[in-house]
Amino acid sequence: MKYSIFFLYTFLALGCENSIRHEKKGSEVLFFLNSNNYNFSKSKAIIPKAVKDSLTVIDKEKFKIGDFSDNGNFNFSDVCCSNIEFNKRLNFVLLNDSVCLMVYRKGGRGSNSVVDYIRYKGNYTHFRYTTNTELTDLKKLQFYVRHSAIIANRK
Repeated sequence: MKYSIFFLYTFLALGCENSIRHEKKGSEVLFFLNSNNYNFSKSKAIIPKAVKDSLTVIDKEKFKIGDFSDNGNFNFSDVCCSNIEFNKRLNFVLLNDSVCLMVYRKGGRGSNSVVDYIRYKGNYTHFRYTTNTELTDLKKLQFYVRHSAIIANRK
């Protein structure tokens, strides 16, 4: 009986902690999106070097991303091809003086959309969403983050 109560308590504590983390994640990203305090771009040229370096460390591989217009140079499979330049295709970037939010398409075991929210000045923060939903514009992103936060809070 003691062990049953211990496992139940541990399970509930971990579940609550996960819910709180998802709520913070969703609310911080939504606050940023609703603030309109950012520049919108479809060019990889505005992504700060600090963000690229951070994602290289996190993903344990060189962060190679191409613009949407670089259509022929993408490898969305698990097979490594030497003549393919990029393994990610940028949909858009939202950038201000301390936060970078990128939405891009990434391959490997099926192609999916990735949202990386990185506060790279001040307290470093990184949140990542991965989905099969194609997030090609700001409205789809806002809907997805809002819906994702609601689902996470129900768990």
